This record gives sequence, C-alpha cells and structure tokens, in this order.
Amino acid sequence: MISQYKKESIANTKSFISSTRLFERAGVFVAILLAAILGNYVAHLATRQIHNTLTIYVAGVLIGLLVGIVTGIYVKRIWRRLLPAPQEETQQKTS
Repeated sequence: MISQYKKESIANTKSFISSTRLFERAGVFVAILLAAILGNYVAHLATRQIHNTLTIYVAGVLIGLLVGIVTGIYVKRIWRRLLPAPQEETQQKTS
C-alpha cells in the first residue's frame, strides 16, 4: 500500500513539474514577444525623424534593448506576484 502511494505521489510530482515547466516556458515566450513588439514600436516612434541610416540603426538597437530590459524587469515582478515562492523553501532560508 505504501509503495502504491509512493508511485502515485511520484507520478503526480512529475506531472506537476512538467506542467510548471510548460507554464514557465510559455511565460518566457510571451515576455519575449511582448518585449520585441514594444521595442519595435518605440524604436520606430523614436527614430521617425532621423534621416541618417546608421544613426537610425544604432538608436533603434539601443532603444529596443532598453525597452526589452524594462519589460523583463516588469515581467519578473509580475511573475513573482503570480507565483509566490513555496513555503518550504522560505522557511528553510529563515531558519
């Protein structure tokens, strides 16, 4: 009976881990997609009146990078609010 419980517990743990991995990967993909769209949009707005091609390229890359970093920071903050740390890990750290 105990071995049956352990098998079911392991199976549930594996399915939970795989679903968590899928959720994390989907979240990362959405964050990357959001950063790319926002970066492209802001870069086009910022470089609209620049006429030199090299300046447009450099400014677009820098602005896109900045928007990507800011988007990553906000996604990380939102991610922490949506998925709080497990209680077991936080109790071990405080002990």
